[in-house]
Amino acid sequence: MKVNDELFELRGYQCRVRKISSSVREPWYCGYVRLKNEPEFNVKNIRVHGGITYEEIESDGLWIGFDCAHYGESILFQNRAYVIVEISSMIDQIEGANK
Repeated sequence: MKVNDELFELRGYQCRVRKISSSVREPWYCGYVRLKNEPEFNVKNIRVHGGITYEEIESDGLWIGFDCAHYGESILFQNRAYVIVEISSMIDQIEGANK
């Protein structure tokens, strides 16, 4: 399996688009956002493609994310641009919950 990560900042949040390639299926994308110090934030309330499928504390903080590897999905439609729009939506929801 081959993993390519693209790290960037969006509206003050660290973000990651990950493209995963495998020999057994077509490639797929995942999207991630590193949370800041959100008080008592429930990530399960975030509405994003396929729901939150990743919630892990990494060396630089808590990351949440989703994947586009569900049955019937295609990299033609759930592509890099699509994942960035979903990441932006996640940030909208995080910021909305913190108001």
